[in-house]
Amino acid sequence: SGTREHAGWFVYTVTISLGLAFSAILLWITWNNAVDLVTQDFTLQSVSLKESVNRNLRTAHDEIIDISNYLTSSTELTEELFKNLFQVIYENHPFLQAAVYCPLTQVINPVNANRDPEVQGVADNDPKLMFPVTFQATADADGIEFPLHTNLYMDEKFQDAIETAIHIDTVVATAVPGNDKASKDYWLVKALYKPTREDVIPERAISGLVVMRVN
Repeated sequence: SGTREHAGWFVYTVTISLGLAFSAILLWITWNNAVDLVTQDFTLQSVSLKESVNRNLRTAHDEIIDISNYLTSSTELTEELFKNLFQVIYENHPFLQAAVYCPLTQVINPVNANRDPEVQGVADNDPKLMFPVTFQATADADGIEFPLHTNLYMDEKFQDAIETAIHIDTVVATAVPGNDKASKDYWLVKALYKPTREDVIPERAISGLVVMRVN
């Protein structure tokens, strides 16, 4: 009788142990599956977000090229015209939140910018280089991005991007701290050029900047 009782307790103990072990294995599998699903979902969201950002930047790149071409070809640019131009862009692409036009107004040693990559576009790090904020348009009709006449070149957050945009004549993307300091705003910078000679060796000179904020 005692042997049977002992055997019964042994079977009962083994059964409980196996049940607990099996439950633990099921819990572990379920947890891993849940983690995998969350990881996959996060990865998909990350990829989707990255693709969205890249798509917006490509669109912004095309738009800033278009607006740059218009600004360099326009002979009578006004603030109203600039704002109307941006409004059309914003209506088609609401993630483009602002555009700013800064003409070059003063430079100590102006140098023509040729197609030769060794020719410098402007005097390097010249504190007299002036790109004052002249026209700006935002998603908010009454909003402003910078105080009027701010020399954008002297803003440390933009200086490297401006110099790069001038020297290699391409659209440059840069991230600067946002208003809440915890986020960053993405800006595109494009140098504007005007022709100075139209003969056998075309030459151009820097004439200003246009920058655009991408949300």
